[in-house]
Amino acid sequence: MTGRPRSLLVLADSLEGGMGAAAFSHCRLFAQSGWNVSLAAPGARAQVTDGIRGFDLAVPESAFRFRPMLGAAGQARRLLRQLKPDVVHVHGMRTLAVLLAAGHRPFVTLHGGGRNPGQTSLGTRIRERSRDLAPLLVRGAFSVVPLERGRWTTMLLPSPRLVELEDVAMEAVATDPLFIFVARLAPPKRPDVFVDAMASLKGRVPNAHGVVLGEGPGRAALEARIRATGAPVRLMGQVKDMTPWYRQAWGVCLFSDFEALPFVVQESMWAGRPVITSNLPGVEWFAANTARYVREPGAVVEALYELCDPTVRESRGRAATLRARSMLAPDRLYQTLVDAYGAGGQERHIQEHP
Repeated sequence: MTGRPRSLLVLADSLEGGMGAAAFSHCRLFAQSGWNVSLAAPGARAQVTDGIRGFDLAVPESAFRFRPMLGAAGQARRLLRQLKPDVVHVHGMRTLAVLLAAGHRPFVTLHGGGRNPGQTSLGTRIRERSRDLAPLLVRGAFSVVPLERGRWTTMLLPSPRLVELEDVAMEAVATDPLFIFVARLAPPKRPDVFVDAMASLKGRVPNAHGVVLGEGPGRAALEARIRATGAPVRLMGQVKDMTPWYRQAWGVCLFSDFEALPFVVQESMWAGRPVITSNLPGVEWFAANTARYVREPGAVVEALYELCDPTVRESRGRAATLRARSMLAPDRLYQTLVDAYGAGGQERHIQEHP
């Protein structure tokens, strides 16, 4: 690119979990490529580094909270006037609603689906209808997984950890069967399923053990469940460097009630680690037959027991890494986004994956 650096404003519903990781990765990628980058989200000002400007944006917890939504829209309008960005890209539907209310048509990436906790059936229908209409109101609408409804373009966002996990598939794993659960400790993630399954597995494989990586409001309840069941599980809290854990793991578990495509699934498969998960549509599309889709306690225990056989674990791990590396292209993400923004002169790379 020639001329002055272009400017990008990224906004997000939250800087926690996968959405936060995606927003930070998006910003870093463009900042490293010479763009002037700003990030606006709840609590962004205190978290943003690496030459990226951070701005707090009071995104309400629900788009149905109209007064907070109007307040956030006014805040977004002032921010747009201040920064005058060349490109505005939103991660999440609540912030998209804020920008539309502010009179701006941004690019948007949809990260999830399903009914939010506590949301009524009517609220869910309104949310789904809004999702269908969104592509008609924005400059570009991208979803991290294919959607059956609406004019969304599938754009896989590779986890920023894939580069550091490049050679993990060839590393030795823990001597004894070790299974890890990676997620925020909150009810929709269902860490309780993992604890109960590990408690049952203990009777069949005494040397098997588990680790929970993540933090959240459900920690105290999970600690109590571990004590009550005698599950061989340790809670490690939030872990910054995941590579050693992926290197040791015999398998990775995730039993969320709803998600799109968690980075932990990409990372696990990229590193050659089999995944045991609930039947999330996005994960089923991405992992295909390389993962086990179970959540009923007895079936989870059987899936874990199968991976205690090193031959089975290695075979499924190889299948997982081949699948992940056929689906993801981390080195193409920047050019894909630039082409989508209309800032590049090369052929557009956004594709619908089979």
